[in-house]
Parts: sequence; C-alpha cells; structure tokens
Amino acid sequence: MSDRYGRTTLIALTSIGLLFELIFTILAARLPDKFSINWIFAGYIIDGFCGSFTSTCAITNAYATDCTPKSTRNVAFAYFHACLYLGIALGPFAAAFVTKLTGTPMTSFYIMVGVLVGFILFMKFVVPESLSEKRKAIAREKRLEMKSVKKDRSWSQRINILDPLRVLWPRDEPFRKKTLLRRNLVLLAAIDTMQYGVTMSIFGLIIMYTNFRFGWATYESGLFMGITNLSRVVCLLLVLPFAARLYRNHQAKKNIRMSQGADVFDLTVMRIAVFFDIVGYLGYTLATSGTMVTVAGVIASFGAVGSPTLQSALTKHVSADKTGEVLGAMSLLHVLARTVAPTICNAIYATTLSTSPAAVFVALTATFALAFVFTFFVKSGGRFCFPFLRSVLMTN
Repeated sequence: MSDRYGRTTLIALTSIGLLFELIFTILAARLPDKFSINWIFAGYIIDGFCGSFTSTCAITNAYATDCTPKSTRNVAFAYFHACLYLGIALGPFAAAFVTKLTGTPMTSFYIMVGVLVGFILFMKFVVPESLSEKRKAIAREKRLEMKSVKKDRSWSQRINILDPLRVLWPRDEPFRKKTLLRRNLVLLAAIDTMQYGVTMSIFGLIIMYTNFRFGWATYESGLFMGITNLSRVVCLLLVLPFAARLYRNHQAKKNIRMSQGADVFDLTVMRIAVFFDIVGYLGYTLATSGTMVTVAGVIASFGAVGSPTLQSALTKHVSADKTGEVLGAMSLLHVLARTVAPTICNAIYATTLSTSPAAVFVALTATFALAFVFTFFVKSGGRFCFPFLRSVLMTN
C-alpha cells in the first residue's frame, strides 16, 4: 500500500491504530462505569488492523530506502533503530518522572496522545513524500495486474497470509542468478527473523531469570534495561556509522565499485554482530552474579548493528519498485517471530526452571550459532570473508 499511496500517508495511518489504543485505555481508566476493560482489547485490535508498530518500522525503512544510496542505507536504518532503543531506554524514566511529579500515571497517557497526534500530522502534512506520483501510479497498475492473476487462483490461495513471502523467492530471473538470489534472500530473511525473535523474547526472560536467580527487583531490572539499550544506541549511532565511513573511504581510495546485493562490508558486520550475540548470550548462561548479567547484556548490545545491516542488504537484492514488498515480507516475519519466539522461550524456561534455569539461554546461544553459520552461505558480490578489515586498517 505504501508503494501505491505513499510512505508518509501509510506511516500516519499505522500510527492511528496506536492512537485509538491510547484513547481507549484512557477512557477505561477514567470512566470505568461506561467503558469496561474490554475497550482496551478493542484498541489493540484496531492497532493490529492498522499494521501496528512492526508495519510502521517497515514503511519507515522503505522511506529511507527511497532516499539513500545503497552505500549508506545501513547507517540510515541504524539511526532509526537507535531512536527506537533510545525511546525504550528513556521512555520509562520519563513516565516515572511525570507520574511522580503529577501524582497520577494518566498524565503520561495524555502526553503520549498529544505526541502521537503531533507525529501523525507531521508525517502527513510536513514530511515530504519519498515516492514520485509516477512511481505510485506504476505500483497501482502492477497491483491491478496482480489482482487479475489472483482471480484465477483458488479461494485458499487468495487468502494465504504467507503470500507476501513470495518476493523472497523470485521467479523472473535467469536460472543461475535466480538460484543465488533466492539463497541470499532466504538466508538473510532467516537470520534477521531469528535475531528479531530472540530480541523480542530476551527482556521478559531476563527479568524473570534475574528475579529468580539473583533477587533483582524493579530498580535493578530497569537499570539493566537502561544500560543495555543505551549501549545499543551508542553502537548504532557511533560504531556502525564510523565503520561504514572507513569502508567507504577505503572503497574510494582503491576505486572499488559498489557490488550488487550484500557487499563484503555487509557480510562482515553481520558476522561480527552475530558473534557478539553468541558471546553475550553465552555470558547470560554462565553468569554467576547480576553484574555478570549486565556485562553480558552490554556485549550482546553490539549485535544491534546486525538488524539494520541485514534489512539494508535485503533491499539491495531487489529493484526499487520491490523494496516495499520485501520490507513488507520482513514485517510479516517479524510479526510471526514476535508471536512464536516468546511463547517457545517462555515454555522452555518454565519447563527447565526447577532443574536448569539457564537452559533457555543455551537454546538462544545455539540459535545465534546457527545464524552465524548461515552468514557464510550468503554470497557476496565482492570478496567472501573478512580480508577487507586488514586492508582498511593498513590503508588508514
């Protein structure tokens, strides 16, 4: 839809669902006699139908894809991720401060409604649209063609919710190119989904585990969340952009052309990110104190540079008119991961709590180890492994 009607319009639309969620929560809290708690569930349903947070992130990344060259796209995605983690780190502190200052938590909800209304108006009427009218018209024509093709399908095929994943399995390419393209797209999508699913599961697990093992209360858990999320922000705002700048300078000095698909820098960042995830989650497994858990969290935070790089690499494998589709497919995979991964992780934790509380972290470490292996099967348009690092360091 954002390909056909514009990124800014759809970002505003996906945010309207969250606005309803907040308004219904306020009504249920302020007027419980007229609005039961079920109105809060209705707000969540509306938010889901509007695409929710996951779709907003995907469309935001699509906007960045329209506006940035391939060489700097992962940095743009990293800035968006950094803003997200900064909000997660500072939001609870701001809400607690406002609640203490005003004596009621409802003030925070009123502020959030005001901020969200301002954001929706800003996106719709101030932020310039990234797609030209010509590109939107072409996308609408393409949609009409797809609809005519779908009419020939069976009813079950037409309502297949996994249909958006077809973009990860291209058909209109020569055999050899098609095979390599499919392998890269599927592996990159799998790695990103695994990383996203674990990230969505870990914070709840950490709170339960540290409370059980080390007696952490709300203060310690909040401190851990703040430290790890701020560490992610530093990696995304400083470390990844600096490394990208070094590599671009190296490319310019050596007159290296930008390769199609994932380049050697993308692959290197992916592998380093997943490696830090492995070390961090192994640290959770072996931690014997709360301090060790926090150190492991800081180490794992370096893995945050992987997600924007993975999503950027995915967009490099498709033409400009398909970036909305591929990011939409990733949005679907993120929703599935956000639903399935916490359920599986919580089940493992509950089952092994009495015998081996850290067993779930062993499983998550193994998941990242598998993702690390997958990165070595992604084919680069340039050289295959880490050798550019040595060359960059020697050059600089």
